[in-house]
Amino acid sequence: MEYWDLNSFEIKYCLLTHPHLDHAGGAQSVKQKGLKIVSAKETAGVVTKGDELCVGYLYYKKFMAFKVNKIVSDEEILELIGIRIEIIYLHGHSMGCAVIYSALKIKEL
Repeated sequence: MEYWDLNSFEIKYCLLTHPHLDHAGGAQSVKQKGLKIVSAKETAGVVTKGDELCVGYLYYKKFMAFKVNKIVSDEEILELIGIRIEIIYLHGHSMGCAVIYSALKIKEL
């Protein structure tokens, strides 16, 4: 957070790259704090169910299901808090796997 000069109180969105517990497991918690959750359609379907595709069993934990706020399409361009973000679907690691690309002035995310 400090490296990117971001203040945690200014965070408004959580963009999920895929539904596995180690990447999406905390999303329900941050959603309860008011963040909007954004994901690909396949990821949204999986995290809504919270089933074995979230692979919680690999971590001996139960995935807490939740509903995303916005579903994004492949090659969709979003404008979030004044930042242009491109969503690129790259199925492989999991269905619904996506790359989130944005250039912030000099630094790339």
